[in-house]
Amino acid sequence: MITQKDPTNKMMKKQNAKKYIQTVIKHIKKHGRKNLFIQFFGGEPLVNWPAVKYVLDEFSDGKKYGIKIRYSIVTNGSLITEEIAKYFKKYDVAVIVSFDSPRGEDRVLANGKNSLQLVKKNIRILKKYNNRISTNSAITLKTFRYFDKDLVDFSVKNGITEIGVVFDFNLDFYKKYSIQKIVNKFWKFCLYAKKNNIVVTGYWHHAFQLILENKHFTKGGYKTCPAMGAELSIEPSGVVYACKASSAYYGNMNDFQKIFSSKNYLSYGKHPFLRRAYCKGCEIENFCSNICAGVREKNYHSISKMHEPTCRLYKQLIKNLIKNLEPNTLDVFKLTNN
Repeated sequence: MITQKDPTNKMMKKQNAKKYIQTVIKHIKKHGRKNLFIQFFGGEPLVNWPAVKYVLDEFSDGKKYGIKIRYSIVTNGSLITEEIAKYFKKYDVAVIVSFDSPRGEDRVLANGKNSLQLVKKNIRILKKYNNRISTNSAITLKTFRYFDKDLVDFSVKNGITEIGVVFDFNLDFYKKYSIQKIVNKFWKFCLYAKKNNIVVTGYWHHAFQLILENKHFTKGGYKTCPAMGAELSIEPSGVVYACKASSAYYGNMNDFQKIFSSKNYLSYGKHPFLRRAYCKGCEIENFCSNICAGVREKNYHSISKMHEPTCRLYKQLIKNLIKNLEPNTLDVFKLTNN
């Protein structure tokens, strides 16, 4: 089996991309589905811009294939050009840029140089063509000191409408900063973002949305992590994993139907619906499945283990969100959860 890190698994060929997507389209249409969400991921996906461009031109909005296709891309922002920005606008690609702060200096390019000024310039190019831009921002041991309202101000100025936030999973982060200190700092950030019409999202926020919609068991959906049965990570070689960060091998695109009966797919797909001993009695038990599957695999060699500090952090943030609801929304929340 070719693994994710195999040297032959680095670059997606155009024709393979077409074949894989056509296989998926055939499958979803067979089962009466009409929507497909494609995310370009990496490494850095824009290293292979010709393949991304080919997919956008070939599949467009999906109309010629009889379905609706939506796109997003997760990028470090260093390779954005005028051509790329125009294409993203043309095909309504949601652009998610890894960016922590307009003062941050911790993300570096492959050549070892700081990426900050280049990425800021390229975000302005995206804005020039009125693209949908959001950021993936991390609160970590390195970024905690400068994660503040400057990111919101930068977002407002550059047409960024959403800030996705992930918290450090390193236990040293929680040894240095208490849960309450993290919550207090982040909650001030959330309130300032809301005042400026910027949406702040993350794993914790998805659980909150499920609570509002009373959707703890949604067919085809997921709780905290989409790798739990709600997505397929298709590698250039055709091997399929739960996600890019996961080692859970599902199968191969050459035998697509077997993927859904594989041991790993069944295990990951049912995980959000199992009642774990450590979750019993938790206020958000039916709406949360803890953190990123890849992180749990790496730290605990099992997706069934709980990352306890993050669990406490998520619960506190969700409580804050519920308390901050508009009065009429809170009434609906109470009604739907009687």
